[in-house]
Amino acid sequence: TSYPPALIEHCISQIDFFSMLAERDAEQLSLIMQHTQLIELEAGEVLIEKGTIGNAFYALVRGELAIFPDKQLTEQAIRRLLPSQIVGALAMLNRQPRTATVAVASLEGALVMATDFTVFGELDDFSKIHLTTKLCLFRLVVQHIYQTIVAMQVYSPDQRLAQELAMLMQSPHEPDSVDELEHLSELAMGLAWLLA
Repeated sequence: TSYPPALIEHCISQIDFFSMLAERDAEQLSLIMQHTQLIELEAGEVLIEKGTIGNAFYALVRGELAIFPDKQLTEQAIRRLLPSQIVGALAMLNRQPRTATVAVASLEGALVMATDFTVFGELDDFSKIHLTTKLCLFRLVVQHIYQTIVAMQVYSPDQRLAQELAMLMQSPHEPDSVDELEHLSELAMGLAWLLA
């Protein structure tokens, strides 16, 4: 399906990662948009299933998504996502199976931007996706996962988890560097382990 340019521009403006790229590096945005498509989902439709392997991450443009800890949607969602949030990127950063199931929670359905992560290449490969672009995405993903774990603590307080999380988040690194990117990658792996 072909979407009007005005809708694409609107979608880009709604998602922090894409809007930051639009401001800082139009060339990088253009490259990533070549690997991005809009997907319309119906109410209750599963976008991501726990345990599966995927090659895309998603940015919610319209509607609401619910995150469930297992494959079944009968349990209470551990978190709700509203437009502008990214989901599914942790599995891409760690090259691991999905850690949760994500389904459409809004009755009117949802609109997401699906980005093929293969364009990002290996962590230390900056031939297509620049360091600053990778840092931007990794920072947003780590922040989102951190918020998800904190939200999980509300439902099931775990002192050990809180201590592990605090230790992970305190690691020093040189900002805006490959060192920071490596740290964020390790942090994403540690956060994934805490989610498991």
